Amino acid sequence: RAVLAVSQMPKVLLVEDNELNRDMLRRRLRHRGYSVITANDGEKGIDLAVKERPDIILMDLDLPVVDGWQATREIKAQTQAIPIIALTAHAMAEDRATAMAAGCDDYDTKPIVFRRLIHKIDALLETAPANEAAPHDLSRDHGSAEQSHSVGRLLVVDDNENNRELLRLKLVRQGYQVVTAPDGETALSIIERETISLVLLDLMMPGIDGLETLRRLRKRHNRPSLPLIMVTAESDFGAMVEAFALGANDYITKPVNLGAALTLIQTHLTLSDSRGEVGPGQSEAPGAPPAAAPASQPEAPPQSDTDRLRSRYQIDRLISEHSFGEQHLAEDLRTSADTPVVVHSFNLPVEDTGLEGNVRRCLESEISALSRLALKDNIVPCLDSFEQSGRFHWVRPYIDGCCLEQQLRPGSRLPLAEVLQLVAELLAMLQPFHQQGIIHGDFHPKHLIRRAQDQRLMLVEYGLVKRMFVQLKSQSLLYRQAILCQRQYRPIEQRLGSPQLSSDLYTVGLIGLQALTGQSPEQLTPVSRYTINSLVTEADEVIDFFTTLVNPNARLRYGSADEALEALPALSPLCSQPLDSHAPRAYADLLADRIS
Repeated sequence: RAVLAVSQMPKVLLVEDNELNRDMLRRRLRHRGYSVITANDGEKGIDLAVKERPDIILMDLDLPVVDGWQATREIKAQTQAIPIIALTAHAMAEDRATAMAAGCDDYDTKPIVFRRLIHKIDALLETAPANEAAPHDLSRDHGSAEQSHSVGRLLVVDDNENNRELLRLKLVRQGYQVVTAPDGETALSIIERETISLVLLDLMMPGIDGLETLRRLRKRHNRPSLPLIMVTAESDFGAMVEAFALGANDYITKPVNLGAALTLIQTHLTLSDSRGEVGPGQSEAPGAPPAAAPASQPEAPPQSDTDRLRSRYQIDRLISEHSFGEQHLAEDLRTSADTPVVVHSFNLPVEDTGLEGNVRRCLESEISALSRLALKDNIVPCLDSFEQSGRFHWVRPYIDGCCLEQQLRPGSRLPLAEVLQLVAELLAMLQPFHQQGIIHGDFHPKHLIRRAQDQRLMLVEYGLVKRMFVQLKSQSLLYRQAILCQRQYRPIEQRLGSPQLSSDLYTVGLIGLQALTGQSPEQLTPVSRYTINSLVTEADEVIDFFTTLVNPNARLRYGSADEALEALPALSPLCSQPLDSHAPRAYADLLADRIS
């Protein structure tokens, strides 16, 4: 085996609590050319597996904190495609059976026979691409050379030869024809000479980088005619947003997961095929429409809603606006009461008008689910919802007051009792959503209004649009961009388009830490136990509670608002008064004094 650059070789996660064993095996693996990361207990192993996405895991079964059996189950629940080899000092048949039942892909006994272990590692790495693609069953679709001409000719552009060759081999195994280029100039030359169906373009390259290559390419070929997927590090959010603006169709993060890559490639090839192909030197202006193709007609909105906005609501003034719509203060003409309402108006565009019906059905499903919620009196009701002229509207009561975002001033710290009371009320607001299995997804302080008449905190947003982005992300580049641009108060899995119930709890935890420490969200993130320990002087139980709320690993947070609320009574002895999620006046008055 040729020894390649460590960062480019298969990445091995070694989870072993014995320092001598760990160091010896790490050095021998690195000598063989593997990139090795290590953890000394099961909990750290889970965190590294989720964060680093290694190519293979070596898991000692007798571990502190979380044992190897449980760690394997947790990792497999989140990253099924990563093969795991169990390492144990026991050679009993029942141990092997238990390890395999927990989700291990193979088993090896101590003392380690290195050559035997390497054979098992290499065997699993050889089959790993098939395992990754299995959920999509794409290997059967693209498994033969005879099919390669029909699934597209791909161009892989990467200045790192090892990365370039590894991705080429994986794609060839799936039946694709693949050509490669080491830099942007070569890639542009190939595109003009040859027929290319799709480009996988690395962001960071010497000479002209990925963004400049993309900029030049889009002067000749638009998105529909030549799909382009950026390959970038997970942290390059700003660059990815710029790439979308320049004309990227999609993105995938490093290390490249083959199953995810195949799904994106086939999706964009299918869309491109429906609009016609581009040959060598063929030119289309970036803004030109795609080639004509039969398209289903969008579903017409219900005729009865055509004039509802104008006939029922008198618009007074604009309150706020965003990329997909705006909010207006209005008067409900159907009632005689002098109580204003807020009309939320938004549009959810899709590149293919034939998908508008999907958007409409998705919205109807969301509104139906919301109507079944047992909303509490601190969550504003939805008074009306309708569609008009391709735009969607929902109406709620206007709440006169000040939003929590304005009250949580940097440098202003609240006493522990008031912070825990605030957290209790926020969790209670999430209860009806979580009890129906609904992720709120937009539980931001700007959507929490301190009502002027009684200082009660009111939730004025249902998270409907953000959930729509997630449900429809595969159908529109705009939605994937919107998800990617979510930063403040959102954990990583939510920014990558895979929110969970515990994502809402991360937001609650960050709001609580902001109130307790006086730090801004930017100062608090990336959040960790070390960060919390350095800022929070209260008891260990408080640190444990907030660490669980904001754990970077979504599966290690509380599972729902109910579960987090169950943990709160244990903190009551630390407060001067019992916690009550329905009686927020103590901290409400304190906050009101601070902003007056």
